[in-house]
Amino acid sequence: MSKTKKASTNIPKDILKKINENPKQFAQDADIKTLVKILRSLSAVYYNTGESLVSDEVYDLMKDILDDRDPDNPFLGEIGAPVEKNKVMLPYPMGSLTKIKPEKENLDSWLKKYSGPYVISDKLDGASAQY
Repeated sequence: MSKTKKASTNIPKDILKKINENPKQFAQDADIKTLVKILRSLSAVYYNTGESLVSDEVYDLMKDILDDRDPDNPFLGEIGAPVEKNKVMLPYPMGSLTKIKPEKENLDSWLKKYSGPYVISDKLDGASAQY
């Protein structure tokens, strides 16, 4: 797993250590409320400082486990984190992307909902641009 930068958070250091040592076990053992609280804190640090307390791989794994354990959890529909500084108004809406996993049935339901035509392109991780 990749190295991450240090950032301030309300997640205790011993909990972060457990997460980074065995994220799968932590996410499976934690109660749902605690798991969501940790994921929200990780998101807030990432989106408001640009720093990561865990790798993208660890965060995604924990979020996938939450999805398996509690698929209707409202956190799974949230995008980003509450803005802690000044908001920037953009002249155009910046849409969001939803991950499609091959083992889930959400691709089939999406294809039924949106009949096409489609434009398929690569996604740059963590980048948005306007020109």
